[in-house]
Amino acid sequence: MNRNVLKYIAIIAMTLDHVAVHLDFISPTIYLIFRIIGRITMPIMCFFIVEGFFYTKSKKNYALRLLILAIISQPIWCLLHNDTILTWEIFLNLNTVFSLLLGFLLLWIIEGNQKLYIKSLLIVLVVTCSFLCDYKLVALLYVVFFYLTRDNKYKFVYKPRKHWETLNEKIRNLLTIIDEKYEETNNRISAVELSAYLNYYAEKEGIDIFIPLPEEIL
Repeated sequence: MNRNVLKYIAIIAMTLDHVAVHLDFISPTIYLIFRIIGRITMPIMCFFIVEGFFYTKSKKNYALRLLILAIISQPIWCLLHNDTILTWEIFLNLNTVFSLLLGFLLLWIIEGNQKLYIKSLLIVLVVTCSFLCDYKLVALLYVVFFYLTRDNKYKFVYKPRKHWETLNEKIRNLLTIIDEKYEETNNRISAVELSAYLNYYAEKEGIDIFIPLPEEIL
């Protein structure tokens, strides 16, 4: 599924969600269905925030565009939820784009080079501000999730079949090397020597596995 398809899905889901919220004549069943479908919009938008963070040429301009869009959208957001823009809610109930902006800023802080105490304070500030926005902390959690799973940072993303085929090929090469060393040493190789070969090849090829070996292979 490419990015354009995801964008269309998000637009359709968001439209159905807004129809359910703002049109009173739809049935309770349709309302529930539209609202459930609408829940997939925020995860998709947070996914694109993470992708945009890493692909944009200027993080400053990206954040600025989000801020401008959030400010433009706020009066309309307030009008839809309060029937007026002449209310303090315009500052205390911020729209979804502010949530996305905070998610982007959070990534900027995480990837930054600030001192630990400054980074911690900034993160606390962003998290606190999120409670003034739509989706509150949930949007930040989505952003952090997609950030951690991007490029398999913490190895809890399912790896495609191609990855395992490549890994199997590396392991077969490793076994071939071991077999050659085994024959070179007249069918006798110590566990220490074999471990050295294993560690060297595994580090070189990026294999993050290790199989315990007996004391000596004859």
